[in-house]
Amino acid sequence: MTIRSYLLLAAVGLCLGTGRLSAQQGIDMEHNAPRDGDRMEKRQTRFQDPGGTGTGQFWDFSQAESEKTCEVEYIRHDGGDSLLAIENRTLHYCFLSGDSLLLPGYENPVTLVDYRRPELLMSYPLTYGESLVSYPEGRGVFGNCLFAYLRGRSRVCADAQGDLVLPGGDTLRNVLRVHTHKAYVLRPLRGVQDTLPPLAPVEEVERLLSADTSRVESDVWQWYAEGVRYPVFESVCNRRVGRGGPADASLVSYYYPPADQYYDLPADPQNQLREAVEADARQAPDRMAARRGEDGLRYECRVDDDNVLRVSFSLPDAAQVRMTLYDMQGRFVASLYDCPAGGEGWHSAECALSRLSGSDYLLHVVCGGESRVEKILKRK
Repeated sequence: MTIRSYLLLAAVGLCLGTGRLSAQQGIDMEHNAPRDGDRMEKRQTRFQDPGGTGTGQFWDFSQAESEKTCEVEYIRHDGGDSLLAIENRTLHYCFLSGDSLLLPGYENPVTLVDYRRPELLMSYPLTYGESLVSYPEGRGVFGNCLFAYLRGRSRVCADAQGDLVLPGGDTLRNVLRVHTHKAYVLRPLRGVQDTLPPLAPVEEVERLLSADTSRVESDVWQWYAEGVRYPVFESVCNRRVGRGGPADASLVSYYYPPADQYYDLPADPQNQLREAVEADARQAPDRMAARRGEDGLRYECRVDDDNVLRVSFSLPDAAQVRMTLYDMQGRFVASLYDCPAGGEGWHSAECALSRLSGSDYLLHVVCGGESRVEKILKRK
C-alpha cells in the first residue's frame, strides 16, 4: 500500500458536532448537531500545536495565516436522518441514531470505504472529561485498484478547556476542546468479491492494534465555542506507523471564522442569541436615539465610580421587561431584571461589574416585542 493510500485512509470524516457551551461545558444535539443546508468556509493554516489537556488552557492562534480555503457543506441524503458532509471532493455518509452521530462510510474519486460496523463520531451530550470509543470495521478500495479490510478504534474525548485567541486577535472564553484519536489495521483482499471475515470482538481489535507493526493513525483536535454550532478551529495529524515508529506525518490546521457561522448559515434559532444581540448592537445608536423620549419604555444607564452598572427605566403601563448582560462574544453574564415592571413610574436594576473579568459588555433590553442593545464600558 502506498503512503498516499494510508494517508487517504487516515483522513476519515471528522467529528461534525460544533459548539454552544452551557454551564456544564458540553456539546449537545440541539446546539451542535450538523444540519441540512449548512455551508461554510474553512481556511487552511500552518499546523498549530494543540497543547496540553485539562482546564485553564490558553491557545494563541492569533498568528495563524490562511493559506487557502475550501468549503464544507451538509446535505440531506436518502431522507430521514442521513446526511452527506461534502469536503475536498470527499463525501462522508453520516446519520443520526438516537443521540449518536455515526459514520457508515465515505468516498472520493480514488477511495471508497464501507463500514460494516460504523464509526461513532459523536454522542450527545458530550461534556468535559467524557470520552467515547467505537470500533469501526469494513472494506476499503484505494486508488481504484487496492482492496483492503479495515479494523480499528476511534476514541473521542473532551479533554481540555480554556481561552482561545483567534486569527485576528479576538479571544473566546470557556472553549471546549475535543480530541479524536483513530488507529486502523489493514489487511489486503484479493478483490471486491473476496469473502469478508466475521466482525471481530473488541478484544481482538485491541490485540491487533497493540501487536501490529503497520497501522494508520489520525489525531484531530477541535475547539468549540459557546453560541457557535461548528468548531472554530481544528488541528489534524495523519501518519503511518511502521517498523521504527511513526513516519510520513501530515500536519495541517483549519480556521472556521465564527462570524461566517453567525451570518452566512441559515437561521439557527438554537444559537441565534448572540446573533440577535450583535445585530441589535450594530443598529443600536440610531434606534436608541429615536426611542428615548417616545411613548413606551424609556431608560438611562450609567456605570458609577464603583463600577456598578445602574439602569433606571420607566414605562406608562405595566409590562414584562427583561434586561440581560452579555460579553462581546454574546455569552450570558448576568440577568439584571426579568419580571413585570410594576406599573407607572421609575424602576431600577443594577449589576456589579467589578466582579467581572471583561471590560466591554452588551446590555440587551427587551420590553414586549421590542429589543434594544446598549454597549457598556467598565471603568478602568
